[in-house]
Amino acid sequence: MTPRLSPADVLAAKREYCRRSLSNFIRLAWPVIEPGQPYVHGWHIDAMAEHLEAVARAEITRLYIAVPPGSMKSLMVSVFFPAWRWIDQPSTRVIAASHAERLAIRDNMRCRRLVQSDWYQSLFGDRVQLVADQNAKTKFENTATGFREAMPFRKTSCA
Repeated sequence: MTPRLSPADVLAAKREYCRRSLSNFIRLAWPVIEPGQPYVHGWHIDAMAEHLEAVARAEITRLYIAVPPGSMKSLMVSVFFPAWRWIDQPSTRVIAASHAERLAIRDNMRCRRLVQSDWYQSLFGDRVQLVADQNAKTKFENTATGFREAMPFRKTSCA
């Protein structure tokens, strides 16, 4: 007879699965961000995740990702990656820029919803809690002084 896992063991296994790779984290976090939409995994997600993980380890200091629209780049880089990074480094600070303010705010709100979700908090709430006095659409902060701030690119003139 196979022993049954306790709820605490299942939770610990999910935590470790998510911590091990960004791809794993995305697989489990997907329903929080896109409820009702099936998750379709592809090799390109693993490739982008491996590069973002290298960024997290400071092995890559500059990364340009060029993939076709609809390849999940914005979700991976601007939503899932900051939330995943906070699992082990909650003091990480992210400034995310977009060509359009509405897109920057959209992704900021998605990331905030993920971090505040029951799913995320049940797994990582002991490590990541948002502070009440800096929890806005354009910037939110956690108790370890990590933050995520959204802003549009601004045109500047050279005089």
